Amino acid sequence: MKKFLFMVAVGILTAAMMACNPMDALKKTVSVGEQSATIVAGTARTVTFPVTTERIANGASGSITWYPPGGVGGVFNPSPIAPPVWVTTASVSAVESNKATVTITVAASAVAGTHRFRVTIDGVESDLMWLTVSTFSQGNGTQANPYIINTPAQLDAVRNNQYSYFKLGQNIDLTSYLAVGGAGYVKWGSEGWEPMGSGSGFDGAGYKITGLWINRPSTDDIGLFAGLGGCVQNLGVEIANGGQIRGRATVGGIVGSVNGEGAKIINCYVTGNVSGTGYWVGGLAGWVNKGSVINCYTTCTVTGNQSVGGLIGNISNSGSVINCYATGNVISNGSYAGGVVGDMSGGGIITDCVALNPSVTSISSSIGRVSSRSGVLANNWARNNMTVTVNGVIKTLVKGNNQVDGEDCDATPSESWWTIASPSGPGWNLSGTTANPWKWSNALSRPVLYWQE
Repeated sequence: MKKFLFMVAVGILTAAMMACNPMDALKKTVSVGEQSATIVAGTARTVTFPVTTERIANGASGSITWYPPGGVGGVFNPSPIAPPVWVTTASVSAVESNKATVTITVAASAVAGTHRFRVTIDGVESDLMWLTVSTFSQGNGTQANPYIINTPAQLDAVRNNQYSYFKLGQNIDLTSYLAVGGAGYVKWGSEGWEPMGSGSGFDGAGYKITGLWINRPSTDDIGLFAGLGGCVQNLGVEIANGGQIRGRATVGGIVGSVNGEGAKIINCYVTGNVSGTGYWVGGLAGWVNKGSVINCYTTCTVTGNQSVGGLIGNISNSGSVINCYATGNVISNGSYAGGVVGDMSGGGIITDCVALNPSVTSISSSIGRVSSRSGVLANNWARNNMTVTVNGVIKTLVKGNNQVDGEDCDATPSESWWTIASPSGPGWNLSGTTANPWKWSNALSRPVLYWQE
């Protein structure tokens, strides 16, 4: 017991001596008031950072050391680098009454990203500081205040801010950006757009992205976005005339894969050609795993080698497609082809959908007007004169609105038919509101989304 009390007493005495270490009272410090600043790319700007010192003499001068944007093994301890070329001035004022100011001036050519540095005064380093150059002039990337995208360069910058929220501020035309000499072509050349992460959420706000093309036949997860874990909504994608979205496996007009229960595509459309040299190829998305696709349509011609669908290549693990339609030809150079969904597995769900495709073809077995294989099928319809062939032989259809071939409807159904409730029609509301997004287009003789002209 005496030994234990002695050890406790020694421990307390040691801690007290450490707390009262006279060397701490003599230690010089350099502290940062505001550790970060954000500016917008494309404009020259001067930013300042307040610095507080302790036990450093008045008149002491300082310097700035720049570092690369990442650390090694989770620890930030890299070697210094040269200052960015677009930093025109970077200085530390002389210490006066324990205060100093860091002043950094950048040119309009500042490169988007987070740029890190430290201040050293009288041999003492500050904490790490950073200067963020943002491509976005509006918003802060939160769900309440998303970054606003007004240019192709800003759309391209989504890939650098994947855990943020985004919203289109206007239509985005990628034609010049991806053409020879354009900024995108300089980076990617003849491969076209490089698919990117979708961010936490992407709201098209009723605008469209045009001029998109991708030529990456050996690459998986191909689309405007490679993969989606959040929500993409209210977006139109119009693939470039004469171009296509082309990949290997998991290929779609908007996204390669929709993966996770919270992953959704809502109120979107795609036009143009989509193709894959492998499996899971769809006009909208290649693969929907647990996620959902609601109130979407495609007019794409879709070609692939396996699991090819007018809207979705494959849905699995209770992934769902609801209130959607497709109008383009579907071609599988192998097996599994469907007008809406190429293939279903693990309890996929298709409800209240319409296949208006002129033809669905495959080389080998498993094909259907709506889907090649059944999961949960409810109230689905298909064009009554659709050509459905397997290796050139016309398929014997298994009709019914709960079957893979769906129930018959006219090739160009009337406006009134779309609103007829199940089991005699799809039962869509064509009021054209945010709550009921479909409206009738007299020009196209089919439903479109409420925000389309």
